[in-house]
Amino acid sequence: MNNFNDIILKFRSDEMNTAEREEFKYFMRHNEQLRKEFVFQEKLDKVMKQNLLLEAIENDPDLIEAEILALKEIGRAS
Repeated sequence: MNNFNDIILKFRSDEMNTAEREEFKYFMRHNEQLRKEFVFQEKLDKVMKQNLLLEAIENDPDLIEAEILALKEIGRAS
């Protein structure tokens, strides 16, 4: 099994020169396993970023206070 993690990371981190980037793109077009791994890593990165954002929101003191106030208002309206 091929391990494409390092080369994909290098590409996504913009650590390749122009010739290396072109070679990577060529291999992406001609290697299905590389394409699948690249797409998988893109999706994984997106999910991880979303989770970090949710954690930041959940731990934001201003948002916690706003939620408490909103719940109090909802309780008064009932």
